[in-house]
Amino acid sequence: MVGGSRMQIENLRIAVYEMTNEKFENIGEINQLESLMWPKNYSGYSQIKLTAPITDENKEFFKKGRVLWRVGDNTAAIIEIINSSVKDDGSKVFEIKGRTLECLLEKRIVWNVYQANNLEVSKIIENLVNQNCVSPFEEKRKIPRMTISPYISSGESKKDSYQKTGGTVYEAISDLVQEAGMGFEIQFVPDLESLIFRVYKGKNRTINQNDVDAIVFSDDTDDILTSSYEMNSTGYKNVAKVAGEGEGSLRTYVNVEDSITDEKGEKVKPTGLLRDEMFIDARDLQSTYTDDDGNEKTLSTLEYLGTLIHRGEEKLSENAVIENFECDLRMYGAQFEFDKDYFLGDIVTFVDTALGITIDARITAVEDDYSDEHKKIFTFGYGYPSLIQKIKRVIS
Repeated sequence: MVGGSRMQIENLRIAVYEMTNEKFENIGEINQLESLMWPKNYSGYSQIKLTAPITDENKEFFKKGRVLWRVGDNTAAIIEIINSSVKDDGSKVFEIKGRTLECLLEKRIVWNVYQANNLEVSKIIENLVNQNCVSPFEEKRKIPRMTISPYISSGESKKDSYQKTGGTVYEAISDLVQEAGMGFEIQFVPDLESLIFRVYKGKNRTINQNDVDAIVFSDDTDDILTSSYEMNSTGYKNVAKVAGEGEGSLRTYVNVEDSITDEKGEKVKPTGLLRDEMFIDARDLQSTYTDDDGNEKTLSTLEYLGTLIHRGEEKLSENAVIENFECDLRMYGAQFEFDKDYFLGDIVTFVDTALGITIDARITAVEDDYSDEHKKIFTFGYGYPSLIQKIKRVIS
């Protein structure tokens, strides 16, 4: 696909930074590297893995909390695990593991009750980060150098009522972006000594739209070499009874139902054998809460019911039918090029005439594997949640 642009590990530039509350310093670049696995996820952090010989220089580089930056990119990872060992041949090797900067959002919890009404998902996410990481009420909770790049709305849906109590900021954001089909990242910008939080949304490049050129992988054009399909409805639920605040007969309940497709292909409410129920204890959602300024607020009945409905929709989406499509894609002479024709977070179409299926799938992760040769490993997901589908393609 990339045509003659074979990237060897010796061409990689990995810079090391010391980043503390007071310091932001470039320590140098890693000159001796044996292998590197560097994924990038659409909606969360990823774990990198690096192996390098034990040298005096690398001993200085590989220390807890140091930041590894892939020069020319905007992704960086924090060193969290350091293993050193001696191989059978006597060689001494470091094995370094760490997570990309999105893991910093696990350092902060949703400190006070967060409440939003009639607000876009992107704005809710930015508010959660701003109030707990960028400009919190207590200065000591601020994550140094973190800023927010505002999301330019493209008309995504609003939340009638959303409430979050406790849990990490990372968990809250992960749930929101999964449900909305959005992604987020923390960009590393050394020139500005800045960490930039950003919400974004991949483009729909399927055959079911006319806004941009469609990206279609098909066995008819020999894009798909091998394939398999699996459907799993073991944990499927389509009706939720959500229990909120109160006790006994005074407890607040709402029912949330997903529409299903009947034998005629029409959308209907689930009944009889097509009805799969679940119970959700949402006692953590309260109609009265204290905001960041210490003011006590009370939701209207409709607003509070909206928070319970959202919780029900969230849990039902976590118990959807799981579909799994796996395939090997042709690399040589391919008609589409990643990071030129399509990007992380985009939705593309797979047409497999042999299996008789057409699937629209989002690119949820792209991993660079530098070992004997440079491989790109794509993960495509659809539905929520979805099984992981990894499609391996060798760039040569």
